[in-house]
Amino acid sequence: MRDRVWGITFLETSTRISMQNRFRLIALATEMFYAEKNDFKVRFDDENIIGNMHNTGRYGMLGQYGGIRFEARLHTCYGEENLSFLVSEQGRGAFTYNNEQN
Repeated sequence: MRDRVWGITFLETSTRISMQNRFRLIALATEMFYAEKNDFKVRFDDENIIGNMHNTGRYGMLGQYGGIRFEARLHTCYGEENLSFLVSEQGRGAFTYNNEQN
């Protein structure tokens, strides 16, 4: 039996950070969630982005979605940016595959 898991990651940030780097930050928060990492040093040279992302250990809600909150404080070529992420895991155990039934 194996679980199929999916999730949604929400990001609140300034639009001054490029779309590419916003996607990179979303992926980083999601990877941290599944790897159970608490802290990560961020460095993206293309926009001179440097800083830290961390798992707050707090549960948050956004509408009907709930999940673990991550925050990042970054220094960029545009100034200091504070970002907030919500990683919501869905489907754990909801879908299973059992070889014995085939």
